[in-house]
Amino acid sequence: MKVSVIIPAYNEAGRIQKTLLTLKAHLEQGEYEYELIVVDDKSSDDTARLVRLEGVEPLCQMQNRGKGAAVKRGALAAQGDVVLFTDADLPYDLSLIEESVAHIQSGADLAIGSREGTGYETYGLVRRVSSAAFSFVTNLLLHLGINDTQCGFKAFSAQAAHTIFTRVTIDGFGFDAEALFIAKKHGMRIDRIAAYMKAPPIGSSVHPLRDGVTMLRSLLSIVQNDRRGLYAPGKGKRK
Repeated sequence: MKVSVIIPAYNEAGRIQKTLLTLKAHLEQGEYEYELIVVDDKSSDDTARLVRLEGVEPLCQMQNRGKGAAVKRGALAAQGDVVLFTDADLPYDLSLIEESVAHIQSGADLAIGSREGTGYETYGLVRRVSSAAFSFVTNLLLHLGINDTQCGFKAFSAQAAHTIFTRVTIDGFGFDAEALFIAKKHGMRIDRIAAYMKAPPIGSSVHPLRDGVTMLRSLLSIVQNDRRGLYAPGKGKRK
């Protein structure tokens, strides 16, 4: 059993070394092999250099394309039996890794974090309301039946990761909804697990109006892509 942990990173020089050291210390205690995959989304700081100092060769994007594109690149490069991604600030309890692996081993295709009642209430009101509103609109348009589509922790079986990420088209934050839609389209089993949150980061990068418009466009593109049959079996690009 091998687990691939993907960390999309953009200008994370201030914490990426601590993140990698923390992940290594945790994963070394496990009973399976692992690989760390850092995808540097064209950072303007020393992120890539600092990642190399920790013995990890980052995958470097030629241009800043967004979190979705970074996760997709990492997922398609992964060699693990379980492929998961989490945020560079490690906001979720790391026990989520073992829990998600157990779900995949028991037959789930995906194991996704859900932040309801897990410490997320301590995060900023704007961030929580924006996330809830997007999940509501996502379910209205895509009929996913998933309350928290935007949690930054998701795990996939290797086959599910390949099926999904060869079809994902969205480069930005809307990729989560697209990935879940593709999973539903292919009849995959999606298990939800409580994603216990650590202390919230200082500040917020959420811009409700700008991000809301961008995400609505992403959702409409998913609907259009589905009508064109782009998510159907046989339509994904080869790895």
